Amino acid sequence: MDSLIKDPLVYFSNTPHIFDIILSHLSVQDMLRLCSINSFYYKSTTESLTFLKRVKLKVTNSLLEVNFDIIEKSDRKYRNIELNLNHRFYQKIFIVVSKYCEIRCLELKNCLLTTGEFKIILDTLKHLEELKLDDLIFEAINLNEIDDLAEFKKLKSLQVKAIPVILIHPLLVKCSKLKTLSVMQLSRKAPVDEALNLLSKDTSFVLEQFEISDFGYYNFDQNKFGLLSFLQKSFDTLKILEFDVWIGLTALKLVFQMPHLEKLRLYELSHADKEIDWKNVSLPRNNRIKYLILQDTSCNKNISTTLFKSVPNVLAIETYALCYEDLQEISKNCSELTEINTYFLDINETHSTMFRENLFKNLKKCNVAANEDLKQQILKRNEHELSHFEKLLLVN
Repeated sequence: MDSLIKDPLVYFSNTPHIFDIILSHLSVQDMLRLCSINSFYYKSTTESLTFLKRVKLKVTNSLLEVNFDIIEKSDRKYRNIELNLNHRFYQKIFIVVSKYCEIRCLELKNCLLTTGEFKIILDTLKHLEELKLDDLIFEAINLNEIDDLAEFKKLKSLQVKAIPVILIHPLLVKCSKLKTLSVMQLSRKAPVDEALNLLSKDTSFVLEQFEISDFGYYNFDQNKFGLLSFLQKSFDTLKILEFDVWIGLTALKLVFQMPHLEKLRLYELSHADKEIDWKNVSLPRNNRIKYLILQDTSCNKNISTTLFKSVPNVLAIETYALCYEDLQEISKNCSELTEINTYFLDINETHSTMFRENLFKNLKKCNVAANEDLKQQILKRNEHELSHFEKLLLVN
């Protein structure tokens, strides 16, 4: 009894939320070590929210073939499981799934299975809150089995990556509470826009976060009406949007009108200037966007100029490259900016007058790859002559 009294963590045995805060400062390895001390630590740790969220059981081929008995006998209450079977399927998977039917997070990847097996797994895990499906190959697809899936009453986050597009609609119509959706690496020839149009009519969820990539990769037209209707459905709730595709100008204008959007990532903009005169494009100003990520903006500076004008309260900008003209537009339009991240900064000493005007006075982080010639020119001056921006360049 005395040894227990001397242990400070025991004092928190009746206040699990405090114990959980303490655990949040430990690594996964340290939490596992804690489990081995005694029964008190095992129970308190394995039942904590931090443990259940961060410690993942990874079920692989070797585990099923060699160490299956260990996992079958374990009484550890995993809530986060990854099934990675290297495109093989074992019937023992059903035993694992049944044992941990209370799990909250499932990642099913690199599997070769039937739609019947897929249905059994998902129907057993009725309490899922997060589901990731990655690189699934189906021996045969029976849509009747997929249509007969149980409702995902608690599922809030779904990521589908490299799975048959024909499964997207019957899967998502079962997700009434979904808040986060990521659709990635589907077939470039697949009618994804048609699927999104159907989903906007047949689903009841409204999203807070949406990501899509490889959608109409070779199609840079403006008529993505399915995507447009899908975005309109969550117009008032979306906070994070990540597009690794060109979404079309009509959809882009809709995005900049969203009242609660905080983070926006745009990609494939290099193809957006093929049919668009960006000198005559005006986007709505969105005062809520705080994080703007741009990649592949091409040599058309009218694109980035248009975008920077539309995010007056942005706090962080990330992009592949920035030139002198880009920095001028940012300093002119983004007065609240605190962070710049870019792989390439295309400026030289002749442009440094702008920096000495102390235009980026709110900037706290400047993670850029400035060329050495520029740095050497800055170093030649006395420290008291340097602007805030120039000092940040030297720190990186």
